[in-house]
Amino acid sequence: MAISEVVASSSQNLDQTSYTQVPGMTLTPAAGDYLAVFTMDVQNAADTITSSKLSIAIYVNGVQDAASVRSHQQNSSLGLMSTPIVTSAKVSPAGSQVVEVKYITDDATTPMAGTKRQLTLYAADTIIEVKDAVTDTIATDVWTTLDTMTNTPAAGTYLLVFSAHGETQTAEVLGFRVSVDGSPLPHTERRFMEESSAAGKPVYNDCLQGCRRW
Repeated sequence: MAISEVVASSSQNLDQTSYTQVPGMTLTPAAGDYLAVFTMDVQNAADTITSSKLSIAIYVNGVQDAASVRSHQQNSSLGLMSTPIVTSAKVSPAGSQVVEVKYITDDATTPMAGTKRQLTLYAADTIIEVKDAVTDTIATDVWTTLDTMTNTPAAGTYLLVFSAHGETQTAEVLGFRVSVDGSPLPHTERRFMEESSAAGKPVYNDCLQGCRRW
């Protein structure tokens, strides 16, 4: 499996109110199918009274993958807090087409900063993707299959990547985990507990996992 990657560690203010490339996060691979994975550390501004929102997305040849959009919203009580942000998508660029990550903010006066950025493309003969840009309401306190997030592949060994965007409505816990044939995979559970002052704002609870399937 060929891997292409670009990384950057400098701090960059993310202050554009139209979709703009995350600094340095662009690759122009050979034609083919790739799993694109992007991650970045996002730091809130010191003054977060405006509670501005930052969104990122993966683009191919200037076209956004709508299911790859992920958002993070600042909170007035969490100035300078750092939060990881992750997204992924199957991309199929033709020769010379650019794969890049773009961002947008709804308030340029109190921008968040992006550091430790990494865009990785994994080339593979077979990539199975299930994606959904529709908002689903999760109203249960028992583990339940996330709408559309299921697949029944042929027997084999797979690298499984899952990422999601979520919003809590109260001070509650949001969690995800991966299951195979109805059984939870060890070490794939991820939880986020929202504090009351941030309820109703986008949060991140993402899972990046490798697993085996027989």
